[in-house]
Amino acid sequence: MTPEQKRISELEAEVSILKTLVLQLLQEIERLKHPKNSCNSSEPPSKDENRPLKTKILRTSDGKKPGGQAGHEGNTLKMVENPDIIIDYKPDYCSHCGNELCGKPTELAYSRQIVDIPPIIPHYTEHRVFRISCECGHQTESSFPQGVNAPVSYGPNVEATIAYMHTRQ
Repeated sequence: MTPEQKRISELEAEVSILKTLVLQLLQEIERLKHPKNSCNSSEPPSKDENRPLKTKILRTSDGKKPGGQAGHEGNTLKMVENPDIIIDYKPDYCSHCGNELCGKPTELAYSRQIVDIPPIIPHYTEHRVFRISCECGHQTESSFPQGVNAPVSYGPNVEATIAYMHTRQ
């Protein structure tokens, strides 16, 4: 065998190896063009290769602390002028000396409202606390019932609806 023929056979063997390698790489490219994931196959999302890790936060930091920012004007529930129901709480006796206070003049000390939603129309109940002056000079106020803790708050029906919507809907 001449050196030229030897070189030709070496080159033919190298071409054969390179053809095999090119075919393998083309198959790999074709496979990577159409990867199976949870969107185009029956694989579960947990098997997706490029899914973000659960511990990785996808949002970028804007440098602000969480919660309300300084200077942000807050919003709160507003009391209505004409509530649907008004319940007056007038003290019956002096909390200082125990004298009876029935028939004495009263003045409105505070009021709080509860917003509740009946089946169709919102229902406002205003709770009023009155103050009465006793003969001994002490002023006695009645107190709000349990659950009336803020000037305006949501009632049990609204809270139940929120809980239902949060857990079931």
